[in-house]
Amino acid sequence: MRRIAAVLRVLLCAVLVAPAGAAALAKPRPAPELNAPELFTGAAVDLQQYRGHVVLIDFWASWCGSCWRALPLLAELQSRYRDGGFVVLAVTVDEDPAVAREFATRKQLPFTILDDHSGRIADRYDVHAMPHSFLVDGDGRILAEFVGFRDDSARELRRAVAAAMEASADTAPPRP
Repeated sequence: MRRIAAVLRVLLCAVLVAPAGAAALAKPRPAPELNAPELFTGAAVDLQQYRGHVVLIDFWASWCGSCWRALPLLAELQSRYRDGGFVVLAVTVDEDPAVAREFATRKQLPFTILDDHSGRIADRYDVHAMPHSFLVDGDGRILAEFVGFRDDSARELRRAVAAAMEASADTAPPRP
């Protein structure tokens, strides 16, 4: 795991000097399995339990400066779209869960935080830089991927979430 953390830190530096990237996928692909303990309670969380919801999976770490800048946007998006079924699953790759808990408490992060201190989920999602986010539709397909975070990233992420929520509303069954 220390090797993974070292590699991620090096790649983070590369992300800080390279332009952030967002990619809407031409053809959505199935999201890899995601099951992990919730950071504070240890309760099992599985992506499958969010079928029918638009989910933003965000990989982050307490030592990642770009992540710090992105987290308030994730809170804003969750607040704006929560009633429509939007969910943020923030996956911390901090090696020490206590460090991640302290950071999340201090920052008052309002969304579900999952613990991936082993890096197995990040490996499954092929995460090589942070923050690294995946926008997943209600059928469990990745619609878009966002690597890094710059000022223009916020605009792109807002647009992608709004479009996914609109598409979700168009395909949702009528509410009783």
